[in-house]
Amino acid sequence: MLVPVSVLIFLLIIISTVYNYRKNVSLIFLAGFLMPIAIYGLVHYYTVISKSILPIVITYGHFMPLYYLPGPMLFFYIRSTLKDSGKKLKWADMLHFLPFCIALISIFPYYFWSINAKYEVASQIVGQVDHLKRINITWLYPNFINLVLRPFILLIYSVICLRLINKYKRINEASIGKQESFILKWLILLSVLSIIISVGYSILTIQYILTNNVTNQAVKIFYISYFIGLAYSCIPLLMLLFPEILYGIPIIKSSELAIQIQEPTIKQAETIQTVPVLKSLSPEDNFVLLAERILQHINNKKPYLDTKFNIDDISEKLNIPKHHVYYCFSNVINKKFTKIRTELRIEHAKKLLLSEEITISSLEGIWTKSGFSSKTSFFTSFKEETGMTPIEFIDSSPLALG
Repeated sequence: MLVPVSVLIFLLIIISTVYNYRKNVSLIFLAGFLMPIAIYGLVHYYTVISKSILPIVITYGHFMPLYYLPGPMLFFYIRSTLKDSGKKLKWADMLHFLPFCIALISIFPYYFWSINAKYEVASQIVGQVDHLKRINITWLYPNFINLVLRPFILLIYSVICLRLINKYKRINEASIGKQESFILKWLILLSVLSIIISVGYSILTIQYILTNNVTNQAVKIFYISYFIGLAYSCIPLLMLLFPEILYGIPIIKSSELAIQIQEPTIKQAETIQTVPVLKSLSPEDNFVLLAERILQHINNKKPYLDTKFNIDDISEKLNIPKHHVYYCFSNVINKKFTKIRTELRIEHAKKLLLSEEITISSLEGIWTKSGFSSKTSFFTSFKEETGMTPIEFIDSSPLALG
């Protein structure tokens, strides 16, 4: 059971991070928190539960430094989410990687042990898991210290993260919005689950150390491990059930609203068929203004006529973080960026089809000038939006009927 769950969680982390990385780059820290724990689950299974020697040879000891990363990565994720600062780290942040570096230096010679030597270690573990207390594959300090330090460090970071969240709530209590409140609850739950995981591992470690002549079968009935697995499984499950987690806490900076918003912008959004009406949000929500700025840019500059137009272009041209742009489309404008882009392109193509441009350019010229990259995408999108092909649209126009 442990292996399928760990593998599933591992895949979910990779997919969710790769797919949503552009929405919120802080997710790289969340992946850095979850992945070492998933790896540890697999190594724990092969080391303690499985009786196969080869997987132990491959996994045992090699990933040990990674187990010091969940604490710092959790801290970086929560701090960057609260500050909406992306993945940038300062030089002082490198100190958080000190336990990882020390562990890496200590285990480094083990990477060059012969296969026969590693097979001998694996054989001892398979025969009696209690040998793990006496096997030493590090040279700076006894190997069993890692068992004690890892959950303890994670616990310290988890408590620090809770303090960060509480401090943020005290300072911003009067201005916390709906998305902000939702994310704060997620961060608190994440920190609490991390505390459960770290305390659980600490109890499991103490139970293992204090028990004499521990057998593989005895470790299997350490029931605290089931609670650890359940707590860990909740994290990616919550990410799937509540994708709003991926947006983080978008915090408007003055530079993002630097350009004066013209009064007609919202009216344009209401009268132009292809741009949706903004949702009514609380007055203090500056994302309404930011969404107006985005719509103004799209309406005035017509960047959608470029075949390569995407979210990155809006982010770059307006100097807005990408996850802010995603948030505006999903939570304020309430319509997907790709949907708006297609509608605007079709609207532009309809105007060209009913103008003299059709006598000058071929249909290929029309779809190219409308921002489509191929005939297939143009005809498919046109049919979906209008219910007609471009030729049928021309034939049905008043000019053609007249």
